[in-house]
Amino acid sequence: MKVSIALCTWNGERHLEAQLGSILDQERLPDELVLRDDGSNDRTLELARDILAGSPFRVDVAANPSNLGSTANFESALSACNGDILLPCDQDDVWHPDKIRRCVEVLEGSGADLVFHDARLVDVDLEPIGGLWSTLGLDTRRLEGFARSDSVFPTLLRQPHVTGCCLAVRSEAFRSCLPIGRRWVHDEWLALALAARGGRLVPLDERLIDYRQHPVQQLGMHQTRWRWKMGRIFEADAGAYAQEVEKLGEMASYLRAGGASTQAALELLEERIFHGSARSRMGALGFRKGAGSIWSEWRSGRYARHSWWKAAPFKDVLRLVASSWSGGRENG
Repeated sequence: MKVSIALCTWNGERHLEAQLGSILDQERLPDELVLRDDGSNDRTLELARDILAGSPFRVDVAANPSNLGSTANFESALSACNGDILLPCDQDDVWHPDKIRRCVEVLEGSGADLVFHDARLVDVDLEPIGGLWSTLGLDTRRLEGFARSDSVFPTLLRQPHVTGCCLAVRSEAFRSCLPIGRRWVHDEWLALALAARGGRLVPLDERLIDYRQHPVQQLGMHQTRWRWKMGRIFEADAGAYAQEVEKLGEMASYLRAGGASTQAALELLEERIFHGSARSRMGALGFRKGAGSIWSEWRSGRYARHSWWKAAPFKDVLRLVASSWSGGRENG
């Protein structure tokens, strides 16, 4: 099977050489590398062309005519690939030598549509700082949700587990998920859309890349830190819940258009949208009605089915109290 890498760049000259070097050092080389640059104003494109000159595989390096943003750029790069297996690639990581070989072996051996693996978290100087799955809280119990086809969609809807730089997907599976919703990160969309279609997703408990963490990266693991989570409790983020509802609405439209293999996936998604809408309105209802809404969502089991944090109802109570107190002070 032919393998294509879809590498997206934007002002990535600082770390790009290490990433491209790790691709050139793969035990199983790709058959093609497609690079799409999203408007860099540094030496990213020049550096990429210099390093990849004379590569033993096909190289397609091009700049987008305008800035697309991360999701649309990955969609463009992946769509331009000709391989049977597609691997999204960030500009600032380092792949371990067996990354491509192991992903291909698992996809071919299992017949899965998508494989995703663990990663070693490293700092800007590639010093180890932890593991991706352990930081995300992915233990054996949670990963068991991928063993049964009817539990993959609920598992991913509850909490995204698939990281783009750590996945490999069959080309036909990727194309069945197009177009990617513009409010989504490409990896979340691909995993959830495939699960809704009855696709098979296989976790690989191996750390196959060094996932670099640094302050200027667009996406990373900074949002899993405890201080950030605690700060989120007291944010007045009804708007964030409303944005999530709009985001999930894009997936619902995709499923209604024929993307869902079972009605159960669509029904569960619509329940999640209802739950998010209820949470977005609680602060505006006043304390008494807001508390009643929290009780209703808890009694129905929607908190348990759709909130990855067990303390979510108490978080909403705290927000409701803070909102009511703030409103009372303003009125007084």
